Amino acid sequence: MIKEDAIIVDLDSTLFDVSHRKHLVVGKNRDYDKFHSLLHLDKTNNFIAECIKHIIGHCGHLELLFVTGRPEKYRRETISAISKIKLDLDYKLFMKPEAIKKKPQDEYKIDVLDKHIKPNYNVLYFYDDDIKVVNAYRKAGLIGMHYRQGITDVGRR
Repeated sequence: MIKEDAIIVDLDSTLFDVSHRKHLVVGKNRDYDKFHSLLHLDKTNNFIAECIKHIIGHCGHLELLFVTGRPEKYRRETISAISKIKLDLDYKLFMKPEAIKKKPQDEYKIDVLDKHIKPNYNVLYFYDDDIKVVNAYRKAGLIGMHYRQGITDVGRR
């Protein structure tokens, strides 16, 4: 089986600026339902959107894989937000099932990588803001960018 080339992109704090709602999930009184209910107000991070377009422009056809910790119940709103970016690309969207909502992001994303992505895709690059996820991806042999609101760390392991 020939694997398709792909890039992995995180959504919250990577492709989308969530700074307007981040305060809802910091500290003791975290309100994840309220946090996610405001995702329709997110602004696109144009730097990441342009990076995606650039890679695809240079590589030709490849699969765009959005791997997010957003709960599955926000799929419709997430698809709507992605469509507003006008990437004009097909993509796959992996969202966290409700049954594992408390699973740490790095563990969840490595499970998705191992079960759904590695068997089917040759991952060329990733973008994520969570250092634990970045380290887990790099440990798995991926190359990518740790994106932190304008500060980037590009590399492998």
